[in-house]
Formats: sequence, structure tokens, C-alpha cells
Amino acid sequence: MAIYSTNKKKAIISKVAHAFATNKSVPAGTKEFMELSNRPEGIKATTIRQAFGNWGKFINAVQKQEKALWDEATAVKAQPQVKAKVKKDAK
Repeated sequence: MAIYSTNKKKAIISKVAHAFATNKSVPAGTKEFMELSNRPEGIKATTIRQAFGNWGKFINAVQKQEKALWDEATAVKAQPQVKAKVKKDAK
């Protein structure tokens, strides 16, 4: 396992958090991450595994370090309000 400095890990987190915020979503795993169209150049799933151990630890680090970008990426879109249907009495 490669040893990454704290500064290198922070740089990875920052770059990937910007990609998440741009997409307005967070991939569920490394396979989805590799399919991102705006994935930062040079950052692959193996880079994340080597630096953080697994995807879950990486996601936790992103949540802690880049709170504003995380909130932007995971923001729930407002659902349009649906009017309630009123049942007519059957005769």
C-alpha cells in the first residue's frame, strides 16, 4: 500500500469533491466513480484505495473536509407539490 501525505490526501479530496458538486451526486462506489465524465485527471479508483483504504473511508473524509461541496453534491432537489385528489362520494 502506497503512503500518501496528508497534503496529498487533502488535494485528492478537494479535486474529487468539486467533481461531485458539479455532478450534483455522489457515486455509490468506485465503479460509478470511474464512469464519471468529469473525473479529475490522474485520480482513479486505485489511487483512492491506496490513499484511504476503501471507498467508505474516503467518503467520510470528503464529508469532514469539504462540507460545503458535500452539501451541494447531496442536496435534495425540491419535489414538485402534487395536489391531493378529492374523492367524490359514490352514490
